This record gives sequence, C-alpha cells and structure tokens, in this order.
Amino acid sequence: MVLLKEKLKEIETESIKKEVKVGIIGAGYVGLVTAAGLAYKGYHVLVVEKDKEKLKKIKQGICPFYEPDLQRYLLEGIESGRLSFRENISELVSECRYIFVCVGTPIKDDSTYDMYYLDIVAKEIANNLKNNFKVIIIRSTVPPGTGRWFKKAILRYRRGLTASFEVVSMPEFLREGNAIYDFFNPSRIIIGSDNYDIGKEVSELYSDFGAPILIVSLEEAEIIKLASNAFLAMRISFINSIANLSEVFDSNIENIRLGIGLDPRIGTEFLKAGIGFGGSCLPKDLSALISVFNNYQINPILFEAVKIINDERIDIFINKIKKALWNIKNKILTVWGVSFKANTDDIRESPALKIIPKLVQEGAFINVYDPKGLHNFQNYVQKNYPNFSNSIKLIENIYESTVNSSAILITNDWDEYKRVNYYNIYELMETPIIIDGRNILNPLEMKEIGFEYYSIGNNIR
Repeated sequence: MVLLKEKLKEIETESIKKEVKVGIIGAGYVGLVTAAGLAYKGYHVLVVEKDKEKLKKIKQGICPFYEPDLQRYLLEGIESGRLSFRENISELVSECRYIFVCVGTPIKDDSTYDMYYLDIVAKEIANNLKNNFKVIIIRSTVPPGTGRWFKKAILRYRRGLTASFEVVSMPEFLREGNAIYDFFNPSRIIIGSDNYDIGKEVSELYSDFGAPILIVSLEEAEIIKLASNAFLAMRISFINSIANLSEVFDSNIENIRLGIGLDPRIGTEFLKAGIGFGGSCLPKDLSALISVFNNYQINPILFEAVKIINDERIDIFINKIKKALWNIKNKILTVWGVSFKANTDDIRESPALKIIPKLVQEGAFINVYDPKGLHNFQNYVQKNYPNFSNSIKLIENIYESTVNSSAILITNDWDEYKRVNYYNIYELMETPIIIDGRNILNPLEMKEIGFEYYSIGNNIR
C-alpha cells in the first residue's frame, strides 16, 4: 500500500512537471545549467537570450562555453522538446509562471555590482505582465536589498497599472567545472521570500533533489550567497598565509594542511595552498561585500585582509620564479594554465593573466598551454596586450610547450598535468625546473626524475 502511494505521488509529480513552464532569462553559466537541468528533470523550459550569436549556437545544441557534461544535457533537452530558446521576452512572461533571472551582474570600477542588466529585465517584465500571477526568481548574485529594489522597479515601470507577482531570491552555488554535478546534487537550496507560501511553492520545483531546503527572507538569502563565497575566499587566504610561514621553517604545507583539516570543525576543503583564487565569483563577490560593508559604515577589515593576501600571491609567485631561475630575460618559460581553474575555459580573474604580463615585461618568452582556455586567452591578449604577441606563443600540445623551456610554471590544476610523461618532458627542456603554483605534483617523484621542483609552502628542491 505504501509503495502504491509513493508511485501515485511520483506519477502526480511528473504530471505537474509536464504542465509547468519555467522561464530562464539569460543563457550564461547559471542560466544554461539551470535550464538544461530543469529540462532533464521533466519541466518545459523556455530560455531568452539577447546575444544573437550565442542564441544561434545554443539552438544548434552548441554550448557557447566549456562546462563538463553540459553539452550532453543541452542536446537532450532540445531533442526531447522540453528545452526551447527565444530572443524576445514577451512569450516567456506570457507563458511561464516561474521566471528565473540569470543575467550578469559585473563589478564596476568602484567595486559595486552593475545593476544595468537587472534593471533592463525589470522593465521588460513590467511591460509584458498581464493578469496572471508570476513568481520572479533572482538567481544572479546580488547585494542585499536587490530583491526588494527589483520589485519596486517593476512597479515603477508599470506606472500605476496593477501587477500580480512576487519576487524570490534563490542564490546559486554552482562551481564552474562541476556545475552539472552541483545542480543535481546541491548541498542546500536557499529560497528567499517574504511570502512563506510562495517560498514553499518554489521549493516544490526542487522537491526531489534530496537537499536541505531553507526558506528565509529576501535579504537573508542574498547575504547567505555573499557570505558563503567570502568564507571560501577566507579559507584560501588563510592557508596561503600559513604557507608563507611554512616556507620560512622548511616545512611541508601539505602535512600542515592535513593536520589542520583532521579537525572535524575545519576539514580540508578550500584549504589548499597556491597562487590564490580567481574566477568570476570569489574575487568579484569579495570586493562587492567590502563595498556593501563600507556603504553601511561596517568595518570590512577581515575581508580586506583576505583580498590583500590574495593579491600578494602573484608577486610571491613571481619572486619564487626569479629566485629559482636567477635570470629570466630571453628565457622560454612554459605556463600551464590560463583558465582560473581546471575543467573550465573561463579565464576571468585567472592568476595567469597577471603573472604572464609581468614575466614578459621582465624579458621572458612565454609558451602557453591550457586544455580549454587558449582561445579565450588569445582574445584577451589581442585586446589588452597587443604588443606582447611576439613574446607569447600559444601551443596546443602539452609536450611541444616544453621544448627548450627553462621552467614549467603550473598555474591551474588540470588532471592532465599529473598524467604526462615527465621523463619525456625532462629531455625536451633546456633546464628541467618545475615551479608548481597549485601543489598538484608529487615533489619526491619529480626530484627522482631529475627536476628541480618548487611549490607553495614547501622547500623541497
């Protein structure tokens, strides 16, 4: 009898999914992963994307950026008929009860979020609202108070016309390179709404995800997102500070990290010494949180220290390179890694973007290899450093990138770097030196092969 009831509930849930239409505004990392994931779960998903070139690619089932497994889920959603794309927002607002807002909120020069795209969305939603009730769910990362302002903006653009809608904040916790896994296996689902019944309704969309669901206020949800990223950034800067101390005493930071992480209150996640954090989330959200604190006259000293420590990692790594090589002028240096981490082609705020220009300015010639990030890096160099084109060579073969090189500089953590034949690489290099900015190789194995090996927080040669 219990099994029958469970089966009936499952059938009822699937039937509801077939009737529910979900709208996604913005086909970036968050929007496209959310769209493909919800379509796979059985919902009919309509995505609006204003970028015509990106839209054309997506309609053909071509993912506009690299994210493991996303291409497969995208194609599955399109072929099943549950995932469709449009350029105009009117159909989405008309047909979808749930509207996910996933547009970009880049950081401006003053370290505050740029709300331009959110304001455009608010206006377009306002202009297309009819009498049927809408739940507008903000997935973009935003400062506290945004949900309330978004609702006010829609009402302003309505110019006194009635509108039946509610705004919900639902921050995403998707890691680039692991976004599909994180979507289907969330650690928690945070829903911010001042209307508990609406929050409960939104939670039903995720009822079979098996994750804890917490319904809080709009501002509480917005703060949870910023605070979570700031805490992760703080852990990284913490262990990097300890790595500086470790080197002074010829200690091994990996042993120290393990000893700290064995405390169940601490653990080892995001406690990995290296050249600092990058990407589109941690640096941006940390700077924005500092700005929010300053706006409300709250001392942001803790988060400012986290940022300072992270910024210092670049010069510390550069100095490590100079100390190891003695001279870098006219030498070929191989950089492995321009994406900010493994399993993504995203180069935003990648430490390599700061390291490579400094090395070129010192007179070095740079061979660059990255499994997925070379195209984006090429565009970055052409735009920002056109005079460096003769000093930077992009190479698509990892072995070829080391020919006549004086040192390999590891700046992100792709697994491929662990699998290459280092005996072959040893023979290809002019001087077999590895400076590992991510501590991904085994120091003793590298030394046994014959490399001089330098890492972060260790003094093994």
